[in-house]
Order: sequence, then C-alpha cells, then structure tokens
Amino acid sequence: MSAPPDELAFDLKIALDAAKRWQKRKSRREQNKKNAEQGKWTAVEDKERLAKVANRRIRQLKQVSPAAELPQPIMDLVQHGEVRAEDVDNDFMERVIGATAISSASAFLSAGPRPAAPCAGSSPACRTARGPLARDSW
Repeated sequence: MSAPPDELAFDLKIALDAAKRWQKRKSRREQNKKNAEQGKWTAVEDKERLAKVANRRIRQLKQVSPAAELPQPIMDLVQHGEVRAEDVDNDFMERVIGATAISSASAFLSAGPRPAAPCAGSSPACRTARGPLARDSW
C-alpha cells in the first residue's frame, strides 16, 4: 500500500533505528562471513536451517538434471533422501553447495542460447527500443 499523496512514506526514526541495529550486528556479520569462507557452515547457521537449505538445493538438482546426466558424487546426494539436522555437518554442506553450483552451471550452459522475450509494445520505452519504424509508433 502506498502512502497518501500528502504524507511521506519515509520515517527518519525508523531509518535511524535500522542503521543502529545494522551497526550493532556488524561484528557478527563479519564473523559469519569469515566462517562461511572457511566452510564452517554450522557456525553460521543452525543445523535445522542448513538441512532445509540442503533439501531445497537437492530438490532443485532433481528438477534441473535427468538422473542419467549427473556425475556419481551428485547422484549420491540426490539418492540421499530427506536431509535431517543430524545429517548436517560442514563437509556435507560443502558437498551440497559444490554439487548444486556445478549442476546449475551445467544446466545453464546446456540450455543454450534463447531469444529474449518480445516487447509487448505498450510502453513508450518499448516502442523506442523497437525503433522509429515500428508499426505502432507512426
């Protein structure tokens, strides 16, 4: 919902409070970044949440690639079944992240080039982008 035309949607107090909270959590964000770079995923997030991330990524893997095209390490992940919090450790998360990154890149490249969506022609910017000789710009 938008603000009424005679009232600003910006509240300085809310913005300042948000900035204070952001500054207050700076050291924790930096520590999380350092842990993630070192592959210490369980120090960044709790195992329940990491299990959900792993399950979502594995589901995406199953949708993107037919089983016959997956390398064996990735096949092992796909066949693992539902990931539970007790299954999660740093090494497991590294395998999931690596497998899904490789698979996503190969799926993107194997899709090949595809044409851009055609312009609907309803906006002036679209008509301009199509050029002065576009049929509806006369």
